[in-house]
Amino acid sequence: MAKKKQSSKRIQIILFVAGLIFACGGIYFFINGITTYINQFVQKDWPVTTATVINVDEYRSGHKTRSTRYNILYQYEAEGNVYTGGIYRSNAPKKLGEAIEIKYNPDAPEESTRHLEPTFGIVVSGIVGFIIFGLIGFRMIRSAFPKKKKNKKITP
Repeated sequence: MAKKKQSSKRIQIILFVAGLIFACGGIYFFINGITTYINQFVQKDWPVTTATVINVDEYRSGHKTRSTRYNILYQYEAEGNVYTGGIYRSNAPKKLGEAIEIKYNPDAPEESTRHLEPTFGIVVSGIVGFIIFGLIGFRMIRSAFPKKKKNKKITP
């Protein structure tokens, strides 16, 4: 009987810790979605320019899916100087010498982004991640604390 209680206690602790991890993951998705959108919104007024692809590294990612990803290095001119930037873990390949549109920070031209407009989809994915991971985490934490059985009083 003592081993059963000890095992039950371990399972409760594991469920609680796993639930916390899932809940924190949900919070991370939510915060990441919001901050990414805010960053894209701040970049809304950055000037758009044409960049040239100067390097493409292809690699396989994922253990089972083995999808092809690309790290793309591009070069652009801003305010009379030449800068480089990168697009990492892209699904879409680019060819050497291909022209792409990017935006750069006018206050710090070495900062650039391929996101030309803020996308609200990142916020939606953050909310969905928060809901899914949050609910799973909440359920795990809740199941770590079993409900106490109520003693029914028998009245004559």
